[in-house]
Amino acid sequence: MRLISSAKSLMTWFTISGMSLIDFLF
Repeated sequence: MRLISSAKSLMTWFTISGMSLIDFLF
């Protein structure tokens, strides 16, 4: 249960940072 929760928050973090990186690069 804890693993799924942390994995989900990690994916959210990657999505947010990924969008920020794309905005920064392009």
